[in-house]
Order: sequence, then C-alpha cells, then structure tokens
Amino acid sequence: MKDQMKISEYIHPIEQFGKAGSVHTVFPYSFNLQIGEQLINVSSYFEYLASYGLYLPKVTFEAVAPYVRRGDFVKVNDQEFVFYSQNGIYHLPLIGVETRSLDVRQLSLRSDELLLLQKVLENQNLEEKLGLSLDRRTQEIFAMMRKTKPNWAEIVAYLVGRGGGGTPSGDDILVAYLSLLYATGQPQAITLSQALLSGKLATPDVSKAYLLAATDGFVNSLVYQLFLNLNKLDERLTEKNVQQLMAIGHSSGKDLSYGLLLGTQLLNGLNE
Repeated sequence: MKDQMKISEYIHPIEQFGKAGSVHTVFPYSFNLQIGEQLINVSSYFEYLASYGLYLPKVTFEAVAPYVRRGDFVKVNDQEFVFYSQNGIYHLPLIGVETRSLDVRQLSLRSDELLLLQKVLENQNLEEKLGLSLDRRTQEIFAMMRKTKPNWAEIVAYLVGRGGGGTPSGDDILVAYLSLLYATGQPQAITLSQALLSGKLATPDVSKAYLLAATDGFVNSLVYQLFLNLNKLDERLTEKNVQQLMAIGHSSGKDLSYGLLLGTQLLNGLNE
C-alpha cells in the first residue's frame, strides 16, 4: 500500500451521508467522524484501511490531529473536510484520494484456498487468544456456526455486543465469518445479514459500523488482502497475512481470525 490517502469504496463519496457532522470518538492513531448516520474511521495505521475508513499518511494525520476533539463540528464536501475546533479551523483536502474496493462479494474463493486458510488458522491456537471466555454456551454457539443450517437469530442475539472494548469479540467473529460466506457466494450470507439487520445491534457505535459494512460485503483491508492472496496457494504468505490480521488491537485481530476459522470449518465441511 503506497503511503497516500485512501478511502473505502463503501463510504465514497462521503458527501452522500451529509454536508456536516462531528467528531465522534478520538484515539491515539485514529478518530471517527459521524456524518449523518454513518461513521467514518480516519486512521494512520500503515497498510490498514477500515471497511468504512479513510487512511491518512502519518504526516497528514499529525497535522490534523490538534484540531480533532470529540464533539467538534466538521463540514464535508467532495473536496475537503473542514474541522472547527478551539485551536482554530483546519482544512483537510481530499483531492486525489485513492478509492479502494474492500467488497468481498466480488471474490470467489475456491475449496483449495479454503483448506489452506483453515490449516494456517488452526495452527494459531486461536481459542486460547480470544476476547471471549469459552464457556459451555459459547462453545454451543460456535458449534452451531459450523453446521449447515444454524439458527442465525440465536447466534446474533448471543454474539452481538459480547465482550469488551470498542469492537466486542462477538462482533468481530461475526464480521469475519460473514465476510467468508460472502467471499464464497454462500446464500447464507444474505440470511445472516438479514438476521443482523433485523436486530437492534446493541453494541458500541464503532463496532456497529463494522457489522453494518459487513452486511454489505465490506471488510477491512487486511482481511480483503488475505482473501486476494489465497489464490497463490502460498502457505508462508497466508501465514504472514494471518499474523498481520491477528496483530490488530488487543484481541480484535484474533477474534476476526477465529471468525474466519469457524467459516472455513463450515465451508470445508460442505465441500467434503
């Protein structure tokens, strides 16, 4: 990924959501804007783009950061963001931003790719690294997700919002699992998406935005690149990509990886 501004196709053009908004949340290397009903994740994590994200090179991010405080007013158009803060007004140009497709519905993963992915994921001992405790009920839900006709409403009700942090573990597991269903053209992707959309999604706003993007087939750039590279059937490359994914956040990357593992276990079972 070249070090230039990039935006997920999912939120482009941003102006579609409105012409004004505010700073929703602020973190050391990222912040979220709320434009209408849509969150926009703005970050400077190199080689990472959220499904609903805008990537800024480090120098650009550091220039805008002093003008970003929770609740501050932001104007939006197709040319720039304008931040209004106690430190003054800052114009962030959006000219020449590269649009990235992170829509896994465009992919069509093969059975040999899924077998490779499952093998690599199973070698990571993910169950020991999850942000969820593996009690009996949790294991029952995971077992259900490996079956051909799971009760999606029950799974969604149990996992959404379960676990701590800005993106609870249960949400991350669902996001990754759903992305794999979409990347293999499984009709159950639509059924699971409908189950998510029909619920209240009682989870933090940041995580809710990831779930909603996932129902439209959009994932972060690390999951997308992992899927793209599978066609090379290169175990070392797949291992590297999985390790990069696992490094996200405290447990988020491990939870996402476990969601992929559950998906491969379901899909490879169907292919037997």
